[in-house]
Amino acid sequence: MQHAVSLLRHFVFPLLLGGTGSPVDAAAKLDAERRLNGVGDLRELLREQRGEFARCFTEKLTIYALGRGLDWYDGPAIDRIQRAAAAEDFRFSALIRQIVKSDAFRMRRGAEQVKSESPQRGSIAR
Repeated sequence: MQHAVSLLRHFVFPLLLGGTGSPVDAAAKLDAERRLNGVGDLRELLREQRGEFARCFTEKLTIYALGRGLDWYDGPAIDRIQRAAAAEDFRFSALIRQIVKSDAFRMRRGAEQVKSESPQRGSIAR
């Protein structure tokens, strides 16, 4: 435990403070109209654009779960996942549950299946 506290004190906290002991500048300019000044503004922006954020997060998490990129035929599955997660207030557990219940996830093929279905090198596919 002492080592963990020492590690935090000597390495992590200085990095969080910008490496010089001064606070990190958390301000950012998104576009001509919008500036963020810290975590509170980021939280407000995510609440304002909740649908867009949820869609993007759903897509990225599904890509990770499937182990492949999304294609045009994945659109309806993403829509269903997002609608079901929205009914549960976009809880992370609801999102995971809906991805796992989706046909795209349940019917995905592993690398071993793809290899066994492809013709062997030098053989003639008929």
